[in-house]
Order: sequence, then C-alpha cells, then structure tokens
Amino acid sequence: MTETPPPIEQIAPPPTKTKWPTVIGFISLAVGALFCLFGLCGIISILVLSDASIVFRIFMPLWFALILVLPGIRLIRGAFCLLRRQTKGPDLLVSYAKAFIRFFAVVLFFNVVALFLPAPRRALSNHDFMGIWAGIAWLMAYPIFLRIWFSRKKIKDEVRSWGELKN
Repeated sequence: MTETPPPIEQIAPPPTKTKWPTVIGFISLAVGALFCLFGLCGIISILVLSDASIVFRIFMPLWFALILVLPGIRLIRGAFCLLRRQTKGPDLLVSYAKAFIRFFAVVLFFNVVALFLPAPRRALSNHDFMGIWAGIAWLMAYPIFLRIWFSRKKIKDEVRSWGELKN
C-alpha cells in the first residue's frame, strides 16, 4: 500500500526557465511597437498634407507601410511567440533581422551612390556624417544582435527543447 519514495539522487530537479526569452521578447515588442507607431505617424502625416500631389499621397503611405509597419508587425508577432516560448518566435525574429539587414544594405548603397553624383546639393559637414553613421549603428544593432544571439548552439538547443516540451 505504501510505497517508499525514490532516493533523492533519482529525483530530477524541475527545469529552470531562462530569462532571455522574456527580455528579448519585451525588447522586440517595444522596437516593433515603435516601428508601427512611426510608420503610422508617417502615413497619417502624408495623408493630411494638403499641398502634396496626388501621386505622392497615394504611394508614400504604401512605402511607409512597407518600410516601417510590416517589419514592426513581424517583430511584435515574433515577440509574442518568444514570450510564449514557441519555436517559431526565434524564426520570425531572425527572418526580420535578415530582411532588415538586406533592405538597409540596399538603402545604404543608394545613399552612398547619391553622395557621389554631381547633382547640386548642400555641403555635408562632419556632423552630418557622424549623424549618418550613428543612425546606421543604431538601426543595425538590434538585427545584428538577433542574428548572433539565435545562431548560438546553446540557444538553438534550448529553442529546440521548447518544441519537445509541447509534444
């Protein structure tokens, strides 16, 4: 009737939850919300401009949506999946990082090319160049961090274990 409990050595300790999914999830949620907020503000400001041409008022909101709102939505979706410890969360965040890095590389290329065109433009000061490089550093820091973080073997193994726990 009464069973003796197993020896203490045989009792497995409960798995401890790591904190990094919560931290990265909330940071991704905040960054995604800012992307969406800035994108929507840009869309609204363009739509209410009375002196803008009709072509500008039709196509610019679409660009704002593509550039800011869509990556923001992907970040928010990935953040919620990461907070729930679903295996697709890191995949969504890494796909955001890859797409953002590629997009930003294209934008950077065209901006560098535009610097060397002989078109009339105002002279850029050293402060302008410092601002450009600071902006590049801030915009690229989080996507690069996500790529590095989720490529680590320890993190990949932990994410894989989330799928095993659900099954």
